[in-house]
Amino acid sequence: MASYPTYLDTNKLKVSSDSFHRYIRPQLRNLYNEYFYLVRELGGKNHSAILLYQNIEGLEESWNDWIKTCSEHEDNCDFHYKKMITHQSQAEEILNKMLFSENSEAFYEKIDRIATLNFSIGNRIRAFKEEIFRFPKRLKIETSFITKKLNNMKIYSEILMTKDIDPKLKEEFDYVWVHFFKKVHNALLKEKRRDYLIARLEELNLAWNTFHMKVSKGRIQKGLLNTIKIMHSRWNSILKIILNT
Repeated sequence: MASYPTYLDTNKLKVSSDSFHRYIRPQLRNLYNEYFYLVRELGGKNHSAILLYQNIEGLEESWNDWIKTCSEHEDNCDFHYKKMITHQSQAEEILNKMLFSENSEAFYEKIDRIATLNFSIGNRIRAFKEEIFRFPKRLKIETSFITKKLNNMKIYSEILMTKDIDPKLKEEFDYVWVHFFKKVHNALLKEKRRDYLIARLEELNLAWNTFHMKVSKGRIQKGLLNTIKIMHSRWNSILKIILNT
């Protein structure tokens, strides 16, 4: 377990903006990247599922940027469109390779579902590029449709990331992704919500400690166990800054 309490009185905690941006967020980003390193190593260094997730995430971000900049008639609208199409095309290439090599029927169905969604989204994006912003009502409908489909693609791709990990460890990596790393990425790395860190610190601490305790006792090679120890030290250093402020 962590060197700090599992149960925290968040009403008495605070973290300065300087500490959050200069130290805490960089440490969290390192933790986030190290999670993917562990998944790649434990999954036989199969990068396809992680690359797929990262491309879908890039597609989602560039889609949001495109809608925002084009609707506000900003100059970089075309830049975001090209970026979006690049991510969509790269996702298609990765999916084709995964479909060809996948042996599990359950995972094949999920990959095929993502491929169908990706193809549909690509067609919709290209179809209304020239005229969609002339029709506000249609823009709202299309935005809602594509945003929902992108979210579904992302959820499916998250499931696939750990598909090649030993089943005895896969459950723990899925758990820490949902309850720790996904929240860290969305709220703290992307949205930079310092208030979220304090409000959910106990929840995040419990999720990380549960993962660390279970995985450290499992069968995992020494080199990767050392990486997990480094990650644990990073999290404890973040707690130390917050609790000693």
